[in-house]
This record gives sequence, structure tokens and C-alpha cells, in this order.
Amino acid sequence: MAQFIAEKMIEQQRHFRYLQDHGLPPELQRLIEQVSAGQIAYQGRDRDVTSLDGYLAEGNFSMAQFIAEKMIEQQRQFRYLQDRGLPEELQKLIEQVSAGQIAYQGRDRDVTSLNGYLAEGNFSMAQFIAEKMIEQQRQFRHLQDCGLPPELQRLIKQVNAEQIAYQGRDRDVTSLDGYLAEGNFSMAQFIAEKMIEQQRQFRYLQDHGLPHELQRLIEQVNAEQITYQGRDRDMTSLDGYLAEGNFSMAQFIAEKMIEQQGNIRTRIENAVRPDGQ
Repeated sequence: MAQFIAEKMIEQQRHFRYLQDHGLPPELQRLIEQVSAGQIAYQGRDRDVTSLDGYLAEGNFSMAQFIAEKMIEQQRQFRYLQDRGLPEELQKLIEQVSAGQIAYQGRDRDVTSLNGYLAEGNFSMAQFIAEKMIEQQRQFRHLQDCGLPPELQRLIKQVNAEQIAYQGRDRDVTSLDGYLAEGNFSMAQFIAEKMIEQQRQFRYLQDHGLPHELQRLIEQVNAEQITYQGRDRDMTSLDGYLAEGNFSMAQFIAEKMIEQQGNIRTRIENAVRPDGQ
């Protein structure tokens, strides 16, 4: 992460120096002129202008270009909306949302998002939300008519049959119940499968202790202990994943800590070595 930040700073400084010496790159200048020439007051434009000005002030040309291109597309879509109304495919989806209306949990939130994207002239996101709502309504209606899909029903039975109180299980149960209430079967299945795996790993921990490789990594973390910035946060994460029985994430954090400690140690050794030898 330190290398990433350093490289980002170098790139920002290079961009800012270029801006001072030569002004904006021609392509970015062209985009900004197009933004101004095609100006139209879509919802959220002031926020985009603030972002664009901020990136230009930082000399962050790549993000400034991204925002300028986004604004041009928003303006184009909003002008299309004013001149011709909604694109045919999006209009059809919205009619399907209304025709298949059913009050799944979270629908009001989705309606608010859909209306917001339409007000901005953001047709791609409006289409994404409309398709999501249609699928949620379809799954919720299936739940009312037929009950849960057989595979999801099997997973939930397995969750309950193998119930074990790993840390964070109450949170997962709340998420599972929420997705079921929304009729969101794909996310409910994802959570159920995650819970089964957590329960399996936590039971393994109770019966056998930590897997050998993870135990070795934790011993290495402790043996090579060195205080880098953020180590306390990493330790909290590591302890949390171990308490949940989430071995894969615990291993990821342990390997990250070993790498961080190694980087700090190398830096210290290079600093105290005379004449860089």
C-alpha cells in the first residue's frame, strides 16, 4: 500500500507540473469544452462539477477525464429524455415493474433509486435498477406461490441442523432473513453457503485446533512482531476472523502482516547500514 500511495503521489506531481508548464492535455481540454458547450442541468450536475474542479486542482487528469466523460454522457441522456422521452427498452422495463408490482422488503428504496437515476438522465443505472426490481418481484411472487426453491430450502435446513454459535452468526442470520423477506434468493443462497462454511470451519477449530499452515503463520506474525502503522487494526481483524472460524480470511490477514513487518524491517536495516552497504 505504501508503494501504491507513493506511485500515486509521483503521478499526481507529474500531472500538476505538466498543468503548470503546458496547461491541460488537449484531449481533456476538448472534453471540458464539450461539457460546457452541452451544458444541461441534470440532477447531480453541481456535484459532478465540484468533483471535476477538485481533480483539476489536484492535477489528477485521469479522474478529471473520467468525470468529464460521465458528465457528457449524462447530458446526452438527459437531452434525449427531454426531446424523445425514455428509450423504448427502459420504458418497457418500467411498465413491467409497475405491472408486476409486489411489496417486497426494500422496494421503496429501489423505487427511490430508480426515480433518482431517471431524474439524472442516467439510463444505464435506471435500467439496472428496473431489471433488479423485476427479478425481485418475480422471486417474491415465486416465494408466495411455491415457497423457497428446493436448493435454498436444503441449505437453510443444513444451516439450522449444524447450528454452531461462531462470532458474527447473528449478523449472518439477520442478513439471511432480510434477503428471504425481499425474495432475493441468490443473495440468500450466498449467505446460507457462507454460514455452512463458517460453521464447518468453527467446528474444525473446536475439534482439531487451527490448520497447521495457519498456525505457522500466526507464530511467524508473533515471532517477527514489529509495530507498523495499522498493525493494531490488523490484529483486531485477525482475532475476529479466528473467532468466526474464517480461516481463509485469517490466513490472508496473517500473510499481509508478515509482508508488512518484512517491509518495515528491511527499511530499518537499510537506514542503519553505513553508506548503504
